[in-house]
Amino acid sequence: ASDRATGQMGMFGMGQPAPAGADRGGVAGSQPALPSTPPWSKPQTLEYEKEVLGLYASSHPLHDHKAEIDRYSTVTIPAIKQQPLPGGVKVVVGGMLSRVRHTFGKKGRGMGKKMAFLTIEDSASNKIDATVFSDTFAAHYMHLEMDRVVFLEGKIDRNREEPSINVDRVIPIDQAIEKLTQTLKIVVEERGEAGKHNGASKEQFGRLRELLRQAGMRTHGNGSGAAAEVLLELHQQGKVVCLRLNGSRVPVAQALLDSIDTVMSSLDGREVRCELLGPSKLTMQDIGRAAQYQAPRKELAYSMQDDGGESIDRY
Repeated sequence: ASDRATGQMGMFGMGQPAPAGADRGGVAGSQPALPSTPPWSKPQTLEYEKEVLGLYASSHPLHDHKAEIDRYSTVTIPAIKQQPLPGGVKVVVGGMLSRVRHTFGKKGRGMGKKMAFLTIEDSASNKIDATVFSDTFAAHYMHLEMDRVVFLEGKIDRNREEPSINVDRVIPIDQAIEKLTQTLKIVVEERGEAGKHNGASKEQFGRLRELLRQAGMRTHGNGSGAAAEVLLELHQQGKVVCLRLNGSRVPVAQALLDSIDTVMSSLDGREVRCELLGPSKLTMQDIGRAAQYQAPRKELAYSMQDDGGESIDRY
């Protein structure tokens, strides 16, 4: 109190409350005006967390894509490292690119051409390296950006201590439905009594058949040589019947899914949903068969590396 009376202030007294009616500068009656700003979006928050802290604190960018990554990945990153996946096994791995390094080939047919080394990681920060050779780089370089969520489709490379992926295709997450869906399953569940909508139901399924026919005519496939096949699963009175629509292959896009929902939801007591199925998951049986197939060819594979193999050593 005596210090304040003489106009003096100690170093540790700066935190004492100011007199009523005064701001921090001691001028009564004024308040500092803080600007009104909108809150950060979730992507902005995650971006600033990574920039300042070096990690994601509140969430992870991949959490919003968990369903797609689970659906279309054929194997997880930990499984590749923990299981004896032999070289040459085809995989699809989804995640976020945490390293992208462009370079030029130094050997073989890729000499002087652009290529890239990548690291892809999952939401638990499990990582695996990947190599994009010159031919693949030329077709997919526009998708090779830091922090981009993608699927890498390629083959396991075991020519080093740690397994890696030789990339054949890079598929952005927003193109996964179109390019990685193998099967479109239309599930129809009848909630009412059987035969209630016989006439209308026949007309409804006729409209569905025409919708799928027109969709199939608008495509040459989903990017991998064939569009998705169509399955119809009917649930009625405790029974389930699954029908494969022979010859029906369609490009899968959100517009088609919305159209199917519109056509098939027009009758009361009938619930319809579309399920998208991705590539088949790798099983231990698949791994065992691949290992048996690779074993007698190992010596031949090494002898072919300089000519037509997929080893990074030739670059």
